[in-house]
Amino acid sequence: MQALEFLIVEAAGQRFAVATALVKTAVTLLPVSPLPFVPAFVEGLVNINERIVPQLDLALLLGASSATAGGELVLVETRHSPCALHVAHILGKADLAATDLQPIAGEDGALPVTNRFEWQGGSVLVLDVERIGGRIGSREVPDGERGLLGRLQGAEHESARAAVLDCIVLAVAGERYALALADVVEILDLPAATPVPGAPAGVEGLAMVRDDVMLVLSLARLLAGGGAESPARGSVVVVEREAVRYGLRVDAVEGLEQLDAACLRRIDEPGSEVEGVIAAGDRLYGLLTPQRIINPERHRLYRPLAPQRQRQDARREEKQHAVLQVMLGDEVFGIALGQVRRILDYCPPEPVQAEPDSLVAGAVNIDGRVVPVVDLGRYLRLGAGNDGAWVIVGDEREEWAIPVREASDIVSIPDSALESVTAGRGGFVSAIATVQDRLLSLLSLAPLFRGGMA
Repeated sequence: MQALEFLIVEAAGQRFAVATALVKTAVTLLPVSPLPFVPAFVEGLVNINERIVPQLDLALLLGASSATAGGELVLVETRHSPCALHVAHILGKADLAATDLQPIAGEDGALPVTNRFEWQGGSVLVLDVERIGGRIGSREVPDGERGLLGRLQGAEHESARAAVLDCIVLAVAGERYALALADVVEILDLPAATPVPGAPAGVEGLAMVRDDVMLVLSLARLLAGGGAESPARGSVVVVEREAVRYGLRVDAVEGLEQLDAACLRRIDEPGSEVEGVIAAGDRLYGLLTPQRIINPERHRLYRPLAPQRQRQDARREEKQHAVLQVMLGDEVFGIALGQVRRILDYCPPEPVQAEPDSLVAGAVNIDGRVVPVVDLGRYLRLGAGNDGAWVIVGDEREEWAIPVREASDIVSIPDSALESVTAGRGGFVSAIATVQDRLLSLLSLAPLFRGGMA
């Protein structure tokens, strides 16, 4: 029978246990940055090995009348948010069998515990860290103010985070549409295409892109069945359909958003260009897919007009890298699109106490989660003014917020245009690329992971 391992701590004169699988580290007390409009048991934000997490006084959370004096911190993971539990003492570890645990019947408002067991002559209660994580949030805040930790919605909030669509939001003829990020090859700023005499409805014309021919379609005309106005120039979203790339002219690309897949209402009407409709607050988005926009009939008509003459060239078969262009200070950088989680409007971050050489410059609230801020513009000494947008980067385990002056186009860069660099700008630049006759530095997240932030 497999043994169960627990870390035993003391808080408010009682012994508690946390499954060691959920414990990331234990440290002595660190400087804490207080927060406004949070419950009394939330002491603030603390920087543990370059991770910004809320610090909770376990005694106050459990209903004690006084806060913990001195003590230690235990960093635990929950689905809601990682958090540092401020405890009076760490007493040791215990290896148990499942039969040693006695279930505790829980009730609403009861202590966040699941089981009890006997250890060294006393009773120990097993903490339910998921219930603790679910209590991290802000109290009601005055109008015009905000609580950094946001308002978590328990299981409902979790299910929404677990079923999101990473989308490019497009403005077309006064409406908003969403296109899954996975369906986007790149986004270009192109002048009006050269008209094709006798072309089918929806075709704007042909454009040259890196010595190749691409057919540009008016998304407004495709969605309206022809006759709609299309901008003369501007953003073109490139998609691929059966090895042929098409450019979709749109009014504007509004940015990246994560939309709740559970709110998708599919449209089964034959011939519809829209896969479905997603409601997000008071906004509606029409979800598009290349297969719906360029249906088999359109693909049959358009394909002869899109010769893709370089498609068989070995140069075209090399690996392509989708990159988001951002401005830090007055310089343009690229971030691999696979590392970009979201692009959000800028709001002032919450300052956090940290060492002078720390990569972390504060924290920001993203959907009720505390996300550490990495101010690369300041770190790389690129100047001020990086307050145009937040670019949220990372992976499924950890995220960081990078303030940028501007987040603009998505470009596709072939391997042949990349030149690797070693430890460029402190390791944050991994390669230099040639894009449209100018140099673009590609940012790397490797120093963040090496810094113990993941």
